[in-house]
Amino acid sequence: MEIVNNTKDDATVRVSGGGSGMVKGEVANLSLPAGGSVSHTPKPPGPWMVDFYVGKHQTRRTVHSATDKVTLNREGNNGFRADG
Repeated sequence: MEIVNNTKDDATVRVSGGGSGMVKGEVANLSLPAGGSVSHTPKPPGPWMVDFYVGKHQTRRTVHSATDKVTLNREGNNGFRADG
């Protein structure tokens, strides 16, 4: 999974879900600098929730394939959205 920050703000990303049996509910916390990207290989099967945190703002995107790309974008002057 490719996770991209298309903003001028540093973000934190939390990927949760996926897996089966004893590993269900895997969580990964990742730092994502402004304009940066990170690759993450979640445990299948999905879906996974990708949560972006920027200051007090939070937005989420559900991802169904480990090969998907999720991008954090600005929405208006004060908001953010996750596209994928």
